[in-house]
Amino acid sequence: VKISAENSTFIGDRYGIACFLGNADVYNKSEMYLTNCLFAHNEEGITSTTPTERNYATTEVRGCTFFDNGKYIFVKNHFPGHAFHYLFQADTFYNEMLIENCVIWEKGSNGDNMFLNVDPTIVPLYNPSGWGFTIRNSSISTQQFQVGLIDIQGVFDSVIYAQYPQFVDTLSDDFRLRPCSPMVNKGRNEGVSGLFDLNGFPRIAGGTVDMGAYEQQDSCIVSTVPYVEEIWPLSISPNPSSDGWCTLSGISSGILNVYDLSGRVLHRQYIRQDASVLPLDLSRLSAGVYLIMVDTEQGRYVGKWARE
Repeated sequence: VKISAENSTFIGDRYGIACFLGNADVYNKSEMYLTNCLFAHNEEGITSTTPTERNYATTEVRGCTFFDNGKYIFVKNHFPGHAFHYLFQADTFYNEMLIENCVIWEKGSNGDNMFLNVDPTIVPLYNPSGWGFTIRNSSISTQQFQVGLIDIQGVFDSVIYAQYPQFVDTLSDDFRLRPCSPMVNKGRNEGVSGLFDLNGFPRIAGGTVDMGAYEQQDSCIVSTVPYVEEIWPLSISPNPSSDGWCTLSGISSGILNVYDLSGRVLHRQYIRQDASVLPLDLSRLSAGVYLIMVDTEQGRYVGKWARE
């Protein structure tokens, strides 16, 4: 079984996402890969269950945001009748979970429920070498763990504890990070999957990927236009263009940036006044697909453009 979700939202469900392997006397294997996803207001977050000793499960959660998902956020179950021994059963079963570059703001859950592996008092279940959790370059809403999980070497790495992520507006389910959020540019670039965040903006916009499902495009230190709340499609023609020239229609004054698919800024210019038609010379760019973004006082215009 292989489950893959990218740039997806899971809101208001029983489980955000769950995988239950069959209870059969055969070898079963599941893989879950979740990238740039939002989990909010679910009864539980992510659950992986391996009911027999012949089952193997791997879950990787990267660049996701979790908010208000009840008591249990990351749950790993295995068959309770196992004569479990962390030295002798590495080749019999495993259920491991990697959590990386995530924002986990779950005020209704303590640490032991947030990362639950059947029985949180059994410390070997958390061993990151085969059965447990590995949590790195993520933010967690609490540092309260009763079983000493915090002290186990290799489980937590580069984690920010109990600092509010500075979401834009949780009441309207807007979980973008504000420009000066402590989670901006604090992720891990290695292993980043996907060129765009959940809103379709370039990943790794500031040199280092942000934690969570959204990549902040503005600078905390210098921002020439206010942080914008509205996003509109950008009218670009011709698209594709054979000579590298194109025309933008109906935009306001602001800052124009052109990004390649890796998130690098290749062209920047200031638009001094509102323009019903704005010619744009991008003839120096090679053939490919680019993202054009215009930040204005009223909002942000975004569009994809291709050079033939």
